[in-house]
Amino acid sequence: MKTGFYLFFADKRFHSMARRELVRAIGRFKEYKKYSSDSFLAASTSSNSRSILSIPGKSIFINAVVPVIGAFPNLRSVDRKIIRCIESNLDKKATFKVEVLHINSGMGESAKTTEVRIGQAIEKHGFVADLASPDTMFYAVFLAGNVLVCRLGNVAPALDAFRRFNNIKGKVSRAEYKLVEAIEHFKVNTSEIKSALDIGAAPGGWTKVISKMGVHVTAIDSAKLDRSLLSSKMVTHIRKKASSVNLGAKRFDMLLVDTNTDPETSANVAIKFSRNLVKGAPLVLTIKLVGGSIRRHIRTVHGILKKDYSSIKLKKLQHNRMEITCFALKR
Repeated sequence: MKTGFYLFFADKRFHSMARRELVRAIGRFKEYKKYSSDSFLAASTSSNSRSILSIPGKSIFINAVVPVIGAFPNLRSVDRKIIRCIESNLDKKATFKVEVLHINSGMGESAKTTEVRIGQAIEKHGFVADLASPDTMFYAVFLAGNVLVCRLGNVAPALDAFRRFNNIKGKVSRAEYKLVEAIEHFKVNTSEIKSALDIGAAPGGWTKVISKMGVHVTAIDSAKLDRSLLSSKMVTHIRKKASSVNLGAKRFDMLLVDTNTDPETSANVAIKFSRNLVKGAPLVLTIKLVGGSIRRHIRTVHGILKKDYSSIKLKKLQHNRMEITCFALKR
């Protein structure tokens, strides 16, 4: 077992950026390619565990850090070693839950089936499972013949971050997940928001999410909104291009921008409509990272937004693809 072994969750397309962030955060580390995947980097470090676990809150491209308590090569089934590893890290008085991730495991069964088998084996030895609110959370990652066992205490799940968000009923578009996740990650207090401006709204995923929270949304897009939004009293659709819209003296408590444009153009849209925001209004902006240097895109957006916004934060959220989400407050 390697000392200070962790999984640093980051999208493969941004692994190089994640590595730079790790170097800045903890200095030297050793990466283990055979235990890495498209969704995480496996590495060990002698740095303080508290500083390592705080990395996701400070980084753009690392979404989660999971401590590894056992690494077992050449296992393609639920071996007794896995059960012993979990039990040796579990207090008899503590309830537990196990989640499984299969990545080219070759096991021929679903991750859920593997979860049940591991859980039942542990319960036979007197431990108590609690699937709703366990005291201790474990993950078993079956990765191309290797198995990693991780322990999270009472930290929220990281391996299956899509599970909660993908339960949105009657979704209009995938974009809904991005906004729900952004509101949660950036701790946006939606109870104080009465009106919002949504630029690039069609088909209306973000408009739907925020209007369901009791916020009146002015949606601007030359394309149609989803039929489910057309009759809503909480939605006003201005069917024009954002460049041709002048809202005059109208003021809003929030600005949403999710346009299919380059980062500079998107940031300038946020600047154009900043005049229509009340002081302290939150901005949620999607930055598309297609072509060019990612670091240059980030510098460009930050340089433009700082004219009218403060508290600028950037994050590659779980539901972002080739993009990152920006949060800021109107000055």
